Amino acid sequence: MAKVSYISGFKPRIGVNFAGQPITAQSTPVLDAWGWGDYWQCAEWQAWHVELRKLMSAKDAALVFTAAWNQQDSFAGPYNWCKYNSAFRNYMRSQGVDIDSVASAIIMPIFDTAGNLTQGGANIITNVTGGATFLSGLAKPLTILALVGGSYYVYKNYIK
Repeated sequence: MAKVSYISGFKPRIGVNFAGQPITAQSTPVLDAWGWGDYWQCAEWQAWHVELRKLMSAKDAALVFTAAWNQQDSFAGPYNWCKYNSAFRNYMRSQGVDIDSVASAIIMPIFDTAGNLTQGGANIITNVTGGATFLSGLAKPLTILALVGGSYYVYKNYIK
């Protein structure tokens, strides 16, 4: 029987198997796809990270893990459920892994684009109102200049 270690109430399985095969650092994560099927749950993802840490530095393990984690879409079961598993989340955070990176990779560019469009629209409005303000500032001197020029034209051509 496999040993069970207790980390802050979470009981990750040591020597975790998936589909009859042990999870090692060389394992390829089984992602959740459309429809029914088996895919890695939080315990498998964590076991894989533990195995990665045995072979490489924390930074490299975090990079490899994050690259695989980011292959999930926003509808994937582990993405939607593991991030609410406080023990899994705390473990990943303690290892320097951001499990919210999928949301950041998908949603943040949308907000950035929306922000850029909004800022661009605001700049256009600012420029238009700035131009209107500039033109309204010129209205008074141009009106006086037109009156003076018109008066001179009338005096020169009709009164003389």
